[in-house]
Amino acid sequence: NRLIFHKKKLFWNNLRYWVVSSINGILLVAGGAYVAWLTRSNQLEIKKLAKSVVQVCRLTASKPKREVESLSSEHIVPGDVVQIDPQTMGSSVPCDLMLLEGQAVMNESNLTGEPMPVQKFAIERTNDVYVDKMKHGKKHILYAGSVVLQSVNMNDESGLALAVVVETGTS
Repeated sequence: NRLIFHKKKLFWNNLRYWVVSSINGILLVAGGAYVAWLTRSNQLEIKKLAKSVVQVCRLTASKPKREVESLSSEHIVPGDVVQIDPQTMGSSVPCDLMLLEGQAVMNESNLTGEPMPVQKFAIERTNDVYVDKMKHGKKHILYAGSVVLQSVNMNDESGLALAVVVETGTS
């Protein structure tokens, strides 16, 4: 009689472990599927942001007779001089830029996580043609993905800062 009771108890204990392990397995598979779905949706969003196209104003001539040409950010290349206009740039800077004239206030929180806006200044004029992003980065480079809050240039009639394209997504 005691042996039968012991076998029944053993059977019910094993059944409980089977149910608990099944529930754990289902939760594990469901959690993994959710993480995979979330990762994929984030990757698609990043891909969409990388292909985002904004209008930029490119300067096409020397200083005495500057002409502004409006074009898509797909068509700018390193070396182009562009105006930093918060209205035409849209939600983010399309490529890495180095300030030539004026100042800009940038929101780099989506890149660095810092909540405070950062002020960028024009680089000093030198004979150096090569731009070292490590040397000139912190104060002079507007990084792709950051947001322009304000742009000021007292030397230009438009009042907008000027920057040269340092690096694009394809360069």
